[in-house]
Amino acid sequence: MTKEYIYSLILVVIFVSLAAELRAQGALIPFNDYTYHLMDRYTVRHADSTSFYTGIRPFARDVIAPWSERMSKVVSGEVDKSNLLYLQRDNWEFHSNSALFDQKGIWKYFYKREIAFVHKDADNFKFILNPVLGLQGGQSRNDDNPFQNTRGFVLRGTIAKKLGFYSYVTENQFRYPNYYRDQIDETLVIPGVGFHKNFGTNARDFFNARGYINFSPIEQIRVQFGHDKLFFGNGCRSLIWSDHMKENLFLRIHTHVGKIHYTNVFSEMNDVNQVTGDGQGIFKKYSAFHYLGLDLIPGKLNLGFFEHIVFNRLDSTGQSRGYEINYLNPIIFYRAIEHGLNSRDNALLGMDWKWNFANHYSFYGQIVLDEFVKKEMFESTGWWGNKWAVQLGAKWIDVLNVKNLDLQLESNAVRPYTYAYHDKTNSVTHYNQPVSHPLGANFKEQVIVLRYQPKRDWNLRIAYFNSNRGLDSSMNSMMKYGGNILRPYSANSRPKERGIEIGQGLKENIQLFDFMVSYHIFHNAFIDLRYVKRIRDVELPLNSYNSDIFYFGFRLNTDAMRFDF
Repeated sequence: MTKEYIYSLILVVIFVSLAAELRAQGALIPFNDYTYHLMDRYTVRHADSTSFYTGIRPFARDVIAPWSERMSKVVSGEVDKSNLLYLQRDNWEFHSNSALFDQKGIWKYFYKREIAFVHKDADNFKFILNPVLGLQGGQSRNDDNPFQNTRGFVLRGTIAKKLGFYSYVTENQFRYPNYYRDQIDETLVIPGVGFHKNFGTNARDFFNARGYINFSPIEQIRVQFGHDKLFFGNGCRSLIWSDHMKENLFLRIHTHVGKIHYTNVFSEMNDVNQVTGDGQGIFKKYSAFHYLGLDLIPGKLNLGFFEHIVFNRLDSTGQSRGYEINYLNPIIFYRAIEHGLNSRDNALLGMDWKWNFANHYSFYGQIVLDEFVKKEMFESTGWWGNKWAVQLGAKWIDVLNVKNLDLQLESNAVRPYTYAYHDKTNSVTHYNQPVSHPLGANFKEQVIVLRYQPKRDWNLRIAYFNSNRGLDSSMNSMMKYGGNILRPYSANSRPKERGIEIGQGLKENIQLFDFMVSYHIFHNAFIDLRYVKRIRDVELPLNSYNSDIFYFGFRLNTDAMRFDF
């Protein structure tokens, strides 16, 4: 099945759907720490008053708008009222009375609605156009002084109350800390972004663009097609599918019937062998993903199950033959199809859960199985093929009854060789970046995040990450200890068949402390003061070094830079 055939099939699906009575659906809420924490906070604190499923992200604006209106009637206190008003304002096109957010504007054309630089609010066409700006400078004792210069725009809207659209486009110059640059040099791409070119002294220049369309052929089904990011889970990290990697092309179909949430994702991913500028060095692979979420007790107890197949279809010349048509079945178990095809595709399965209780606490987690042989698993032999990942986490909202003081604790562990495969093009990666956790595999990690909002426009966030993992030795390039999931493995490249443990190889410990104070000037505009300290301790022959950075910056309609690896 060729790529052209797949695209034609997608266009046919869209055309047929548009010919029917489509239902209004706007853009989704892009990932950012501030907005998604607010939604997490109120789904825990007021679990009795909410019912939307939080394990599949990003969230839909037409769901969050009425939900935030309901929440505003049950919360108390100036800060919480202001936060819920922020969410309503941010999704005004689906508010029951959007005229509440009208204002005089600037020169009668700009900011006539509080959150929109330019907007149109007609029955058959709505759009919001906003600038994107990120200006940040820093000083470091151990790195070249970092900086950020981001300019662009974000556009969203609906057409004829049937088709939603979204586009985010930026031009960027960054000078990253040394450890960021080391990763860029190793993988050839910027984490979460992709290709780049050198700029000035140790800086990088890159263009970033995301965009999609979405619609609902019937009330119970939502369809999204384009380049975007996804996240499955309720933690700081996801061991299933994370927004840490670069956006990719996918078709997502989400079905919601009663207490059932069922998502299919059919996607195209890439592996990068070299950056040539002529289209060479990129190898395409594909992914098929099912996720079944059950709202056992709406708003309180959720349980999810997933299966994921990553595959390529290369001919004798190494060229891709396109998507495997058998994986387009949206219901059948992929593992059964894989066996029927006599394939060696990379299959994963697992589950996640969330339990909100006592209106203050949330317990969540994930389990991923990349290989499962019952005898080896339960006899605890440490067989190399016991490839699994586990997450356990908890949230405490209004700690010790201190309003707007929220604590999150999380632990992640991933066995060696998990997500990797016999060949690189079947690894669970995209643009040389893990689809799930940014550390790859062969590690244990603890995360502590404390958030406090003492006043309406002030936010404090303290995050601590501590990871221990095993690295491959640069002195023995043939030996693979299972941490770098971009490296294919074979029987003669593993140190042994049994007795494999998390952390084998060169021992590395990373401690990262991230303290940020943000002041909310106006809608989606923040001034940030930030301090980041990263301590890396690793066995010889690799180098241990620290990063110690102070930042000051301004951002508008964009999220703060991530340092959490």
